[in-house]
Amino acid sequence: IAMVRTGQPIVMMITTSAGAATVSLPADSLPAGAVVSVQIPGSVPGPGGEGFSAVENTAIQINSDSQPLLPATLSFLYANTNVESQTSAKLTVARFDPAQNAWVTLPSAVDAPNRVVRAQTGHFSLFQLMQLAPSNTVATAKAFPNPLRPAQGQSAMTFIQLPANSRIRIYTLKGVLIKDLSADAVVMASWDGTNQFGAAAASGVYFVFAQGAGEARTLSVAIER
Repeated sequence: IAMVRTGQPIVMMITTSAGAATVSLPADSLPAGAVVSVQIPGSVPGPGGEGFSAVENTAIQINSDSQPLLPATLSFLYANTNVESQTSAKLTVARFDPAQNAWVTLPSAVDAPNRVVRAQTGHFSLFQLMQLAPSNTVATAKAFPNPLRPAQGQSAMTFIQLPANSRIRIYTLKGVLIKDLSADAVVMASWDGTNQFGAAAASGVYFVFAQGAGEARTLSVAIER
């Protein structure tokens, strides 16, 4: 448990049976006097969805009376016995979203030599390491959160359950290309809500054309600023 002080960053570490997890908060990301804590949860919801599998005993719960104004960095140290070396590149940090009753994967960086996975979050919740296997069809593709609400601290929309080497193209309702994305090593793609030139896309509905495994699918997503 830590109390926030003006101008001071906070670093909190907790050890699970699978390894250590660190939560780093930049200075002034929470109001002075706010209290934040990290604990091991008593129970963890199942992975849900095709292609998900949880890395056992990596879950942590972050609690606070305030949500962060600046993204917090999460670092999960995992044991080789928990993860096969050939699948470590498919590790990702996931956050449980109670409103959707679903795990939402976060854009994550895997440092395989040091066995660390890092991600940033703008919302405190329940987190754990998960592995994503490629889907064999683009029909399983999903987008979280949808709509994307940047004013609530949501920094990116993530597309998951994609086939390997999938392509995601985002268009306005008038057919103007906004963003062209490719699935990464953990077979997901992340949209930060900007267009091809880096400018913020306007509030509204967009069409997503997903291609992979020789198939195509159109999804509808939205941004609420």
